[in-house]
Amino acid sequence: MTKRVTVKDVAKQAGLSATTVDRALNGRFKVRPETLRRIAEAAQAVGFHGQRLVEERLREDLPVCKLGFLLLDGAHFSFNRGLGARIEHEVRSLTDARGQAVVRYVPWADAGAIAKRLLELGESVQAIAAICIDHPLVTSAVATLKTQGVPVFSLLSDFAAGVREGYVGLNNRKAGRAGGWFVARMATRPGKVSVMVGSNRFHGHEMREIGFRSLLRERAPHLEVIDTVVNPGSEAAAYDATKALLARYPDLVAINVAGFGPEGVIEAVRESSKAREIILICNEATAESTEALAEEVVTLVIDTPLDPMCRDVVTLMRESLQSSGGQGQHFIQFNLLTPESL
Repeated sequence: MTKRVTVKDVAKQAGLSATTVDRALNGRFKVRPETLRRIAEAAQAVGFHGQRLVEERLREDLPVCKLGFLLLDGAHFSFNRGLGARIEHEVRSLTDARGQAVVRYVPWADAGAIAKRLLELGESVQAIAAICIDHPLVTSAVATLKTQGVPVFSLLSDFAAGVREGYVGLNNRKAGRAGGWFVARMATRPGKVSVMVGSNRFHGHEMREIGFRSLLRERAPHLEVIDTVVNPGSEAAAYDATKALLARYPDLVAINVAGFGPEGVIEAVRESSKAREIILICNEATAESTEALAEEVVTLVIDTPLDPMCRDVVTLMRESLQSSGGQGQHFIQFNLLTPESL
């Protein structure tokens, strides 16, 4: 039978008295943070069952760091809910503070509602990161928060440039060019190419479209990029728009979903007779896009590594509370997923 690890074993490992360790565990007396750290390291080393209690005691003296996050509601719903859960995990994992995440969701198209929610969030948190459209009302709210000492970071899609503290996400122009390069290399016949965005006010979607179009102008003169389709995030609207494209352009070669809501596009292409002929590019490895990738209905997924992005934005938000001058762009390297990389 394995011997049960006791307080004496922890004390011996830490080079402290059993009495000191007992005080630390039970909180009867104030113990210095340096001593608590020694006890926590010793408890982990010997496999002490009360290790979690020591870590909690260690965190009691840390400052509270309350961070706010404003994410999209409705559009790409499952992706944003998953993102919110990962953000909460990263905030809780802060080692130099007791992290508290306040995650809120807002309809993406209502600039007034977004601005109002940003200002409300700023009343209870120390810094904010948000995914939202680039709009004067939003910029005004970010400017107000800046004067109140609440830094705001744009996440995935930039907004309020020159006012916000920083941007964390993909280099969207480069992501667009990567998709364009893929289409240029794979298209074996001349024809039409469609690009879909979620809104003309999403800076990230706009930059992906710019990058995509510029690459095809350079490398694929045999392909014609038709007018951009704006898909407001509705699966039904995306389905209908894709059906219309397939019917109107029999020589359609590729579709690049540069915005959100690929589910309707995927379903329309899957039902068509050209499911294996159309080059279909989507953003983010969701359950739907991954399944379609395995079926080879989707050809390429340009995916954002969420764990490093969440870790980096939380770190930058924490640092912004300690020093200024963090304004700029912090790019995360995207992943390119094909059916054979699953």
